[in-house]
Amino acid sequence: MSNNLAKIRGKYQLTQEELANKVGVTKQGLCFNENGKLSIKLAAAVAETLNENIFDILGTDVFVVLPKTEADKEAFKKAVAEVLGE
Repeated sequence: MSNNLAKIRGKYQLTQEELANKVGVTKQGLCFNENGKLSIKLAAAVAETLNENIFDILGTDVFVVLPKTEADKEAFKKAVAEVLGE
């Protein structure tokens, strides 16, 4: 499974550090998420910052992501509602 965070970041010609600063995480945190399972919270922040669809960013990781925290649950609900136009 993989996500498209690096691909989306490349689309905007942003370095890891630049995108990390825009969404309020460390470069190391962003790198970790690019190379592993992407957190819903970070995917939502990137989607909002870059005006992208959260599911395009999550890629195939969307099938393995289970919201664990209340913040993740709310971010996921919001993303699904936006996609469905609710």
